[in-house]
Amino acid sequence: MSDELAACSDEAMYKEFIAAMSKNLDLSDSGELKWFLGGKVEQDREKGIVRLSQEQYCNDVLKRFQTSDCTPVDTPCEANLHLAAG
Repeated sequence: MSDELAACSDEAMYKEFIAAMSKNLDLSDSGELKWFLGGKVEQDREKGIVRLSQEQYCNDVLKRFQTSDCTPVDTPCEANLHLAAG
């Protein structure tokens, strides 16, 4: 099983594409996209804005490695820091 995504601003074109793809693939329409591959998707159609967030995924990783109580910082290292092998 795999996750695939089809999107289009032209409803007729979208329906034609889905019909063509359905001839060879078992497709399902889950409605408006809210989550995809662990990322949250928020859409504001009036403003034409799509926001993608991995906040939940990041929180899950922090919890898995028992670091969810760490203090967050905007930049985890100095700007323009050059790393070298020790």
